[in-house]
Amino acid sequence: MKKLVKVVFVLMMAVSLMACQSEKKEEVEVILEGKQGDTLSTMFFDYQVNDSYLIEQLNMKEPENKAQQFLVVNITVKNPSEENSIEMADTDFKVRYNNKDADPLTTYKVTGMVEDELASKYTLNAKEEKTGNLVFVVDKEVTDFTLETTEHYNTNKDETVKEGNTFKLSFTATQKEVKEEN
Repeated sequence: MKKLVKVVFVLMMAVSLMACQSEKKEEVEVILEGKQGDTLSTMFFDYQVNDSYLIEQLNMKEPENKAQQFLVVNITVKNPSEENSIEMADTDFKVRYNNKDADPLTTYKVTGMVEDELASKYTLNAKEEKTGNLVFVVDKEVTDFTLETTEHYNTNKDETVKEGNTFKLSFTATQKEVKEEN
């Protein structure tokens, strides 16, 4: 009888150990960098750069600094959550080039520069995606950029905002000519 109890006990331990091993979650590789057309997935949303262009004038306005021009970046942002909505803001993204940062013009309350411009704040419902434009002011003669976003979150333990990964999508913008208005 003692032998039977030992065998049953050993078998139960072996089955338990196998179950624990099968429950281990595979680590998902987080891809932090990509290029135009790639989709990067943060812990909150997915995003991609669809298209971009440089132009010296938008809606008959030019940057105050004559050594700069506008950069229009068309992006798609998706909320992959099955249940939760997320609040998005223009400050979720910045453009980097030559070790400089550029914020979207909506950050400075300049809006309506292009068609389909993303609002300074918007909500993405569960599984919702939005495509639209962000407008930046950048130095002339620069065509290579990265659109970056950094994860910010807090834990339930405290209200301290923590910084997570930074995601970078590289792209090259093409120059677009200003159309003369009659």
